[in-house]
Amino acid sequence: MTGSGGTVRIRRSEPGQGWEARWERGDIGSSFRSREKDAVLKWASSRPADNWLIQDPDTGEWSPWTPPIEP
Repeated sequence: MTGSGGTVRIRRSEPGQGWEARWERGDIGSSFRSREKDAVLKWASSRPADNWLIQDPDTGEWSPWTPPIEP
């Protein structure tokens, strides 16, 4: 899903607490947390966004992430 101008950021939450994704577009947004990384990635890929970023938990660096294309 694209074309909204929104941004999704995916990162590991506090150590041992799993992962979280945050979607933002202007003044609105939402977030999702789970111990399961796959659940967070699935939620993130369903957000209407133009940009998806994922943070490396070891270096803290942000990189572009491309949601999988579903048939």
